[in-house]
Amino acid sequence: MNASALVGKKHRGIYALLDLAIVMSFVLIGRDTHNESLGVSEVLRTGAPFVLALGGAWLTPLVHRTPWRIGAGLVAGLITTALGIYFRTVVFGEGSSGLFPLVTAAYLTGLMLVPRLIAAARS
Repeated sequence: MNASALVGKKHRGIYALLDLAIVMSFVLIGRDTHNESLGVSEVLRTGAPFVLALGGAWLTPLVHRTPWRIGAGLVAGLITTALGIYFRTVVFGEGSSGLFPLVTAAYLTGLMLVPRLIAAARS
């Protein structure tokens, strides 16, 4: 395995962790904003649909192969939003009314783009 392959794998892990941190920050901020418990089981229950959705986003070739690209951030954010809301509503039986889908898309996609924009600016 050559050095560039190792660097690519390292980048994938860093971007995956950043995306996961963004999803969990969304969950924590949302629960805190609505004065809901920040206990581990409650946070995991709320976060599960979006963590599963993020996993789905990372199965797409663009996100998995080149997660540092701006397009990968856009795809990761939008898929995480769409699948997360679907899982939250259909699988987990939670609501998603009002502006929740728009706020979710803006937060997740916007923040998932930030590290990719920084990477693009640095290259």
